[in-house]
Amino acid sequence: MESTLQPSKKSFPALLKQLPDMVVVSPECETLLHAFSRPPNTEGHIPDYYLAIVDKAIPVQEIEQTFLYTSPYVGAVTTFTGIPRCTSGESNQCDTITHLFYETYTKMVMKQMLALCNTLVEQFPGIFKVAVVMRVGLVPLQQPSLFVGIASSHRQGGFDALHYAVEYIKKDAVVWKKELSLPS
Repeated sequence: MESTLQPSKKSFPALLKQLPDMVVVSPECETLLHAFSRPPNTEGHIPDYYLAIVDKAIPVQEIEQTFLYTSPYVGAVTTFTGIPRCTSGESNQCDTITHLFYETYTKMVMKQMLALCNTLVEQFPGIFKVAVVMRVGLVPLQQPSLFVGIASSHRQGGFDALHYAVEYIKKDAVVWKKELSLPS
């Protein structure tokens, strides 16, 4: 996928003022955010992004309520929550998997997430808000490890953007996953 990031002359504090809902966990990402801006969506509005890499539980409901559902332009919110399961690969039999361990190169993943958000806004109609939250470290079964939310003016743009985002993250994001079998 070709990067859609565009250089910006804005300072990081000014960008944060413009993006009050953006969450960045790693301080090393400040310079990255300083260098890029967001394109307008297909309806001419500047979208909001909520991006995070966390090492604790992802607050899915809080992100939905305080970020995705807060625009009068939004007519549809589509979400995906990925959770670890006890099976490996395509097997339907539970293995001894109890946890997954995720690692990432934060700066590179943040750059990928920004590029992904910009691509979604440019390619799919009516995208107003994009949330992408990845969890790193030890994640037990049935706890969210990935959350992607799209707030759009109409459902079809949201569904298409969500599908594209999840497939991109699964295939291209710099995230390493290890299956673990830990005693209870």
